Amino acid sequence: MKLSILKDFLQEKIFNAQKFTLSKTSSVPLLQNGLIQVFDKKIAITTTNLNDFFYTELKNDTNEEKNNVVDIKKIGEYLSLLPSGKIDLEFSDTSLIISMGKTKATFPVIKADDFPKIPTIEGKKHILEKKLINDYLSLVIFAAATDESRPILTGIYFQTSDDNLNIVATDGFRLSLVTKKTKETLPKTIISAKTINDITKLLNEDQDLEMTISETEKMVKFDLKKMEISSRLIDGDFPPFQKVIPTQHRTKFIVERDELLRNIKLSSVFARELSNTIVLDIKKDGLYIKPKSSPGDDSIMYQPIEMEGEEQIIAFNFKFVLEFLSISKAKKIQFEMVDKNAPGLFREVGNDNFIHVIMPVRIEETNV
Repeated sequence: MKLSILKDFLQEKIFNAQKFTLSKTSSVPLLQNGLIQVFDKKIAITTTNLNDFFYTELKNDTNEEKNNVVDIKKIGEYLSLLPSGKIDLEFSDTSLIISMGKTKATFPVIKADDFPKIPTIEGKKHILEKKLINDYLSLVIFAAATDESRPILTGIYFQTSDDNLNIVATDGFRLSLVTKKTKETLPKTIISAKTINDITKLLNEDQDLEMTISETEKMVKFDLKKMEISSRLIDGDFPPFQKVIPTQHRTKFIVERDELLRNIKLSSVFARELSNTIVLDIKKDGLYIKPKSSPGDDSIMYQPIEMEGEEQIIAFNFKFVLEFLSISKAKKIQFEMVDKNAPGLFREVGNDNFIHVIMPVRIEETNV
């Protein structure tokens, strides 16, 4: 069977599909590949890592049928090096040949009989509005854990309460919470942060995200334009995040984000040698940022602040502060604290829908 297609169209589909395959080091070789099906004048591409299932399709003129499993990453790399234009695909029982003029490459195929079927997911459909996706999800995703030893912390928690949608992520050292008014009523759901991140990259900026949650199948399906992504929900109880969020403060200040970001970077040059710890010395006349003390070290970064309350000190792992400030797009940041041993609370000035909490590093006054 032979058919023709524009190279750029196929390359885009392959590029998106290969994100949902298993790595070459996995113990399931079949899932390092992708399923290409030709039927009903369509070319369909399916990939899975067993937690996520990706499906997309392109139109074609052939009425013939073919199912083959191929090394989709190698095909993607090959296509990326070809110029734009029309390519020919020739399927047989043993190979897929991709040719452009006299240039051609042969890719071996595997029988598709054992390739996993995409689960059928039925349930109520929910809409995540494009503004929520574009303005807020990035403020949450980065706070999720990447260490699989506690799977529950690698997810984004969606919870509806009192007409508010709460979206939360935490890795045990920091926590991000977005709270938005909503007309949707979502069941308590934990979705892989990696999957959410991959999906947001596939969305157009003007596109709402439609998702179907099946509590019986413990899966969620995302409907994108000409693409479907299904993902297994993370099972378990999300930590009681409300208990971590401070409800009062004794010290508060407002600061320019760009300047604070620069000063944290400056202090990190020295803090990397001292357990990545920086100290915020909050005084009436300004904020003094310095690495955790070592003999003879008097490196100090200063910037003015709008300060209320008591003068205090608090220490953080600079990487957590740096990542938050890099993700934020606010011009000004508000910081609140109770004391040096309690979590620090960061807000974006002008954004009442978001808070970020970072656990402090415990220090003695003599080490400052």
